[in-house]
Amino acid sequence: MSPLNLDRHGVAMPESPLQAPSALPELATKAMQRFSCTGTSCEDTCCKDFGISIDRDSLERMRAVVARDPVRKDKVVRLVVLGMSRDANSSQNLVQLDDHGGCPLMESDGACGIHRDYGEQILSTTCSIFPRTALAVEGRLEVTGSLACPELARLSLLSDDGLDQDPSSTPVLTRAYVGKVLNSDPLDLYGSAFSSVRTVLLRLFERDDYPIGSRMAFAANLAAQLDDFFGSHRRFSTHAERLMAKRRLAAELDAAEDPDALRSLHEDLQQFRGGGDAVVSAAVSMLLERRRLTHAPRFGKMLEGAMTRLQADCLGTAPGEEMNREQTVTSARLWQVDQRRRARLHERSPGLADRILGRYARHYILRNPYTDATSLLSYLGRLSSSLAAIRLLWTAMPELEAQWEKAPETGADIRVASASAIHVIQTYTKAVSHHAEFLNAVHQVNDQPGGATFGRLVLIAKFV
Repeated sequence: MSPLNLDRHGVAMPESPLQAPSALPELATKAMQRFSCTGTSCEDTCCKDFGISIDRDSLERMRAVVARDPVRKDKVVRLVVLGMSRDANSSQNLVQLDDHGGCPLMESDGACGIHRDYGEQILSTTCSIFPRTALAVEGRLEVTGSLACPELARLSLLSDDGLDQDPSSTPVLTRAYVGKVLNSDPLDLYGSAFSSVRTVLLRLFERDDYPIGSRMAFAANLAAQLDDFFGSHRRFSTHAERLMAKRRLAAELDAAEDPDALRSLHEDLQQFRGGGDAVVSAAVSMLLERRRLTHAPRFGKMLEGAMTRLQADCLGTAPGEEMNREQTVTSARLWQVDQRRRARLHERSPGLADRILGRYARHYILRNPYTDATSLLSYLGRLSSSLAAIRLLWTAMPELEAQWEKAPETGADIRVASASAIHVIQTYTKAVSHHAEFLNAVHQVNDQPGGATFGRLVLIAKFV
């Protein structure tokens, strides 16, 4: 593996951590406050199949403590190639994973030898902080985490209050750390309106009285109304312009949550027909493109299982059974199969998909500021692409089929479906959301003119 590129499985941490001696108060999600690493019992450890970055100060500190440990000294010396950073302006080096995709410092039982023998304080910032992420905004640090961690995915998506934000009674961050700083230019409405716009987005996706597709349509409608208003990060130079802009923004945000408007959008979406086959085709294409790149066995196995199940359903054969070469799998047929499978999921686990996908969307909004995208429409395009892919994979998972073949067991149905959702979301996040180069290519499609429109978002909203 070359440390100049992503690791051998094509995944990497999304950002280089910024160590900052900051006294900003922490506002952490309940899931993050409850989080505790499951260690060697983790089903998909972050010490394997991940692009693990290490800063030079941490590397030197690690070398110093193992100087008299001949076995670990040799492993640490060969951990990275000095001088080869992740990019030209970074002090971060990538750990060279072994032939099994694991960190060389990982022991046979899955534990980190350095952590076990020398303590957390010797670890690199990346290893110490993960899965935590911290956004510095308006005089506070908002601490969330990555759903690439199975335990945090469970805590965030399976509990009613997992994404509620509260001041933590004890520090959640293990050391001084800022993952991203949101600089608010008062003359730039797009950035300075961040908190008020994000609050409304979160509330729209919290509307559990509506299905997830309707909630996406609500958010898309808000983005469309604000698109010309925000413009290309439109700036206002005079006090009068800023005042008028704030008033209009407040009116648009109020209108976005108007009960009659929400009900009307929901009814319009329910009556809308068509477009599902195009969304299925796009989701499958994106997933198969990711598979063409180097990837972890876990992602490959999940994708293979889902696609095999969908193909068999489309052609009316059992998985593994020889198929008629004259038959073809069309996007329209895939859409029909997906609709049938999701109806079965809803029948056996009512409302579960809307709850989990709604929480996924809220987590995405908390963890990824919309200012990362060129527009609010583009930002929602990024979110909707992931929602569509996750929805398709989840309903196609073979374990659901196995459970459905049994007599109805409400408790078992929900447990199996919930575990399947966590497996899909966690594996997808690790393989796709942490693959910087692939993700940038996907984002470029949304960012280009006409890439993310209200109409396209409505199509995906109907699908999810």
